Amino acid sequence: MAMKLFVGNLPFSTSDADLKTLFSQAGEVASANVIMDKFTGRSRGFGFVEMDDVNEAQAAIERFNGYEMQGRPLTVNQAKPQEPRAGGGGRPGGGGRGGFRGGDRDRDRDRQELANFDHFLDSHPEIAEQLRRNPSLVDDRDFVKNHPALQTYLEDHQGVSQALKDNPNGFMQAENHYDRNEDNRDRDRQEFANFDRFLDSHREIAEQLRKNPSLIDDPSFVRNHPALKTYLQDHPQFRDQLRQDPNIFAQEEARNDHHEDMDRNRRDAHFAFDRDTNRRHFGEFLSGHPDVAQRLSENPSLVKDHDFMDGHPELRDYLHQNPDVQKDLMANPDNFVKSAQNYANPGAKSPEPAKVKP
Repeated sequence: MAMKLFVGNLPFSTSDADLKTLFSQAGEVASANVIMDKFTGRSRGFGFVEMDDVNEAQAAIERFNGYEMQGRPLTVNQAKPQEPRAGGGGRPGGGGRGGFRGGDRDRDRDRQELANFDHFLDSHPEIAEQLRRNPSLVDDRDFVKNHPALQTYLEDHQGVSQALKDNPNGFMQAENHYDRNEDNRDRDRQEFANFDRFLDSHREIAEQLRKNPSLIDDPSFVRNHPALKTYLQDHPQFRDQLRQDPNIFAQEEARNDHHEDMDRNRRDAHFAFDRDTNRRHFGEFLSGHPDVAQRLSENPSLVKDHDFMDGHPELRDYLHQNPDVQKDLMANPDNFVKSAQNYANPGAKSPEPAKVKP
């Protein structure tokens, strides 16, 4: 009997293949999926692993719950299906369309259910197309059985499953409404992102519009700036939106700039954290291999000497199993070895054999 595991606190750089490689150390992995954010395309920091053998899955929980992956202790436990919800006539906020309970208390959770199901349908367009044409197919056992991904999703999301069975048409209408709203928001964000790039390449226009957004509706100003005039002609819907509310672009631009700064700071922080983690791990390795540590201390460039590497298989295997460490080491041997030695403890015991580091 298969068991599905939840894996939390994953490093954001972890891929499906990395996750499968790691858990394969405990047994046969049927599937491994890192959950990605629909809009940013980035990892959300958690995923799921399915193992066919229950005993191997339990062994994986014991082995990897608390296991440090790039300095982050993983949370691993059995993935439990969502509890069925009581009641079932109302969509978020009432009204009886979506099969969810009404009330403000459940609004966020119901919206998350719609968001998750929308994400699932986006990832399975053939299922989405058929369900949107005929929502009652969700209650057709043959249809569900012939689409294992849908079957698994409904088993893991009992709230959605019950809502679909109670009112398939209403739930799919709510999902379609959510999908259209998300598409509109995506389109608006893309329009503002494009205009933000336009302003970045036309600083004089940007400076004046930031001082006085209403200039966007001034025919003389637009006429005297041909690049802006052409841009607005090429984007008529965006032009009309700006004319209705000239201040909106400044607000959105500030929001985009803020998000870009946050993303950049987050990437810088992750990079610095990963870099320090790699040095610490290599320092721990050197602590347990004093001969290698001594030789590299005298000549760090030996890591690029094939004869030296062949003569020290423990170093070669360690770097092969820790590609991020190898990448940083090869990029700048002198600096990396020197930094790693700050973490080395000459009196430490030899560390455990290196584990695969995604």
